[in-house]
Amino acid sequence: MEQYFPDINRAALIVKLKKPFIDWLVYTSKEYDGPEHEMKPEDVETDGFDSKHVYLIPAYEENEKFEKFLKKHCVEIFEHELGGWYTDPEMWPKDRSWKVFQEWFEYEIQTMVYDMIPEKPLEHED
Repeated sequence: MEQYFPDINRAALIVKLKKPFIDWLVYTSKEYDGPEHEMKPEDVETDGFDSKHVYLIPAYEENEKFEKFLKKHCVEIFEHELGGWYTDPEMWPKDRSWKVFQEWFEYEIQTMVYDMIPEKPLEHED
């Protein structure tokens, strides 16, 4: 029997850390937490740290609209990613422009997002 999973009328933006972000993280861990807590680049990928996140964004028909949305919200996403590691904005890089976003993150957009548990509403759980 074929299973039906409804789509949720959102696209998925998948954001993955690139080397400049990881380099910043290693440098910041050494400067802020001290040399004894310095992260290694491989720690970001292997020690339980998640270097890839998914954001639900509007579902558009045209690719240009996805790029326009991403350019408009890149600073918010950038700051969310930085804040996941260090909450003090003084520690963050000053330039969080679209150009730098593209240097620090890989991203892809998946246009079909299906809900495998439609009986449970999509909401934040504590």
